[in-house]
Amino acid sequence: MGQDRVVLMDLRKSPEHEPIAGACLKSWALTDPELRGRADVRLMAPMRDNPVGALAAEVLAVRPRLAGFSCYVWNLEKTLEVCRRLKAADPGLEIVLGGPEAAPLADEILKRDACVDFVALGEGEETFRGLLRRLVLGRPLEEVRSLAFRRAGAIVRTEEPEKIDLARAPSPYLSGNVERSGGEKALLETSRGCPFTCKFCEWGPRTMRYAPSERVAADFELLTRRYRWIELCDADLLMNKRRGLSVLRAFLEAARGTDRMLFFNTNPVFLVPEVVDVMSAEPGRFGIFAGVQTVNAKALERVSRPFDLAKAEANLRYLRHVARGVHLSIPLIYGLPQDDLAGFEASLEWAMRARPDWLTLYHALVLPGSDFQREAEDLGLIYQREPPRRVLETSTMSRADLRRAAELGFYLEVFWAVTALVDIVIPRSPPAALSLVGVFRDWLERVRAAGIDLSFGLPVSEIDGVDPQERVMEAKSRLLADQLLVAQLVVLSRRFAERGAAYLARG
Repeated sequence: MGQDRVVLMDLRKSPEHEPIAGACLKSWALTDPELRGRADVRLMAPMRDNPVGALAAEVLAVRPRLAGFSCYVWNLEKTLEVCRRLKAADPGLEIVLGGPEAAPLADEILKRDACVDFVALGEGEETFRGLLRRLVLGRPLEEVRSLAFRRAGAIVRTEEPEKIDLARAPSPYLSGNVERSGGEKALLETSRGCPFTCKFCEWGPRTMRYAPSERVAADFELLTRRYRWIELCDADLLMNKRRGLSVLRAFLEAARGTDRMLFFNTNPVFLVPEVVDVMSAEPGRFGIFAGVQTVNAKALERVSRPFDLAKAEANLRYLRHVARGVHLSIPLIYGLPQDDLAGFEASLEWAMRARPDWLTLYHALVLPGSDFQREAEDLGLIYQREPPRRVLETSTMSRADLRRAAELGFYLEVFWAVTALVDIVIPRSPPAALSLVGVFRDWLERVRAAGIDLSFGLPVSEIDGVDPQERVMEAKSRLLADQLLVAQLVVLSRRFAERGAAYLARG
């Protein structure tokens, strides 16, 4: 009996990650006994920057009956270009889009893009299984759950199923469905959902579901043998402290005798001493993305993000005292409603005093399906209507302010790339009255006066048509590849620190 061929493609922007969306869909669908051995599901994860023709040819070479694409803010437009090319070459090929960028825009996509036949509206596993049952077993399209499609000039939406039980969902890794493509970092999902109400985010259902602890431990056993780094996709590992501690201990057990690292997201409010004490046994094995976003109280209230600043500060101090080797990254967002340029700089000041290993500055986005999109007018947000959907101005930040914030963030991230400079220019325990942002500005002026261009000619402050993070990463790569330039910056910074010792000391 022949097998019906299906392609699931995920256009990725980074070569270091192994995408898992397609593998999750395939693993779940093939638990259906009526589909086993009757569907040949091929997973593809090429780079987003590959030529459209080459991407389409890769799909067409399989001669599939169905092609599915995972869509995110960074790949939707390129994915649609590929879909148009596919439909022109093979009008009989059915195309389905899914993912956080496609689902909220289902009606718009189906009305505008004739190349797309279906849009998955929910998590995807049951929708994909239903599409396979239609393809292989001839079941009616109406039986496919959580799907949008065209019929007689109208958009039809089928009923949404119950959320899948993660206790029944097979691991995409243990099922053998994640195909290595050279990445050094594995993405792992141990939970789904997020109970928080941040308006800038659209993570999914508020109700939390967790993968069985035994499965997580088995995943760690496999992944620590295959990858250098494991990054959890969970919204916040530590919001359920008991569960988070279990995951951390399972990783330490699996990683024993290796140099593997685990990265995870958490609000620093949840980074309590009990958790830090577990990591302190081997702090170099952990990397934390401590989601702060802003310390501006008005902005936090406006975006519905409760944040206990004093508790976060105490937790981070304890982390640095007890588990100094933990890699701490602090992300901030500029362009949030009710924040302004001074507020962004205050957040930078707060983050720098926490002594992170890395700072990451993000331009605010208005993601489809988020409260930012639904309440944009009330929130005072003017934004790009097409991806990447950056905020262009707010009621408290002009376009010029956003450009200044982008430029400051760009240079600060590049500066942080030369990690030695952090301790050379900024004292380990700076006086409370000392402005670290001011010290950084002084340092940057001296770097520019020395004729050093840390932007390498890249645009750094545009908010129309430029991806700040891509420019930052390119500048970091160029900087770190030039050892002579790094040495010059270190010498310059040491001299600045020596000459400015009195200034730094007086605060």
